[in-house]
Amino acid sequence: MLHIGGSYLGPSFVSMDCRTKPRVETRRAKLGSLTSRDSLSALAAHFGRLADSDFDPGHFVEPTRRQDGVTVIGYAVLSAAANAFLDDAIAAGWVRPFDWVVWQTTAEGRGLLFDQSSIAGASADQLSKVLTTCFRKDRFADGTLLAAFESGLMKAVAGRAVVLLGEGGQ
Repeated sequence: MLHIGGSYLGPSFVSMDCRTKPRVETRRAKLGSLTSRDSLSALAAHFGRLADSDFDPGHFVEPTRRQDGVTVIGYAVLSAAANAFLDDAIAAGWVRPFDWVVWQTTAEGRGLLFDQSSIAGASADQLSKVLTTCFRKDRFADGTLLAAFESGLMKAVAGRAVVLLGEGGQ
């Protein structure tokens, strides 16, 4: 996993070639069935930790002004437990290509992203859309993932995975 300026890039590695600049390459997870026991277990395994009353999702580093007058912008820093959940979600294929920018503005998207009680009836596909939207949006608005953990959204997603797993994930 690689963090640059507080942004989460997923399971990555930096390749070096002495003739070029370092290049970040992000591994892509194989897209499989979201209802498989393995896919659901990847999220469900984190529910206990995310639901723990002492779970710390991370923190936001406030902007500072250096002595030379340069302002260093603030950024989100996720905890090891939060990053473990995100790493497992990526590795299990929960983050998938789709038009998340449009989806987040639909009634379905707004409901699932801003009303955690809606997650209780979400399908595996809808959980994937929630996770993908949070991941992608964090690239443009640092702190989106931290806010999703702080609000309980990620806990609700992991909890729904527990329920779906109990309903017969294959």
